[in-house]
Amino acid sequence: MLTVHTLKKYFNTNKAVDNVSFSIEKGEIFSLIGPNSSGKTTIIKSILGLLQATSGSITVDGIDISKKPEQAKACIGYIPDEPSLWQHMTGEEFLYFTQSLFSTPLKTRKETISKWLNVFDLTGIEKQYFEDYSRGNKQKFSIIAAMSHDPKLLLVDEPI
Repeated sequence: MLTVHTLKKYFNTNKAVDNVSFSIEKGEIFSLIGPNSSGKTTIIKSILGLLQATSGSITVDGIDISKKPEQAKACIGYIPDEPSLWQHMTGEEFLYFTQSLFSTPLKTRKETISKWLNVFDLTGIEKQYFEDYSRGNKQKFSIIAAMSHDPKLLLVDEPI
């Protein structure tokens, strides 16, 4: 499912990640544990394709993230440590937007969003703007956005 092989990431001369390797099989739960500034988020962002590794390789479901980034990213759902939702969008607009990133047909988007709003008990507040949501509800919308395209891999940065 996920293979990280001899991953290295440098920021100028600062070594953020040095020769990290691991693999995760389908159905496994895996955790990166370490002190602050030890490279955990850098590893996650490299897996997501948000940072380019200095060297090493990352494959998601057999797809090399550096060679076929869009195809690999379509397999991943991501829940950031802080819900970074656009304050000038409603929850519903945000979910429609995130679904469009995966080219989900409109009819499927409506059904999927409705289902997840019910699961997280958010029906009735989806037309409010993010700035009006509690931190907990922002987190719920972030979870829905990460899960609603049915990813094969779910990455969660600093879960609470």
